[in-house]
Amino acid sequence: MSQEAGTIDKIQVVSGYQSCSLGMLPPRMPDRADPQVPLDASLGEIRYGRIGSVYFYDRNSDAAVGMVEIELSIQCLSEGHCRVEAFGIGDGFQSCSANGQDAPLIIQLCRRDGTVVAESKWSYSRVLCGHVEALTHKEDIPLASEEFESIELGVIPSTKGTAYTCAMPLGT
Repeated sequence: MSQEAGTIDKIQVVSGYQSCSLGMLPPRMPDRADPQVPLDASLGEIRYGRIGSVYFYDRNSDAAVGMVEIELSIQCLSEGHCRVEAFGIGDGFQSCSANGQDAPLIIQLCRRDGTVVAESKWSYSRVLCGHVEALTHKEDIPLASEEFESIELGVIPSTKGTAYTCAMPLGT
């Protein structure tokens, strides 16, 4: 990844498929952080899960940019109205920077057999080079109660995107 003065290198990256089971919120414990999503657990029934990491890799299979400690939730707010929320820590200590417009993540909420019930596009803010960023997502979606009840899996499918080498000038 060469860098000439005044140019920004863009590279193509791809993430791997990641998934987790969705269930009840974990109980509070003294040595574990409380769940970051949903923001207000009192608003309705919840399905919750965690994914360890999602990284985008370059053509040499080197981690370019990614996210760790991802938490997903879907909450039934009322009949036909649900909220998808996500939280993750952006890892800017790799070789690139990216954002959800150039390297989007899709959150799929699925039945046990893998059938997708609902999707939400996570357009996260820029993961800056040399920084750790808290990244959040919230989207209200139309979803019938019986569909909500069938959700057991959270999936972030493999996706392609563009990342920017960390040698780029600040503020771009």
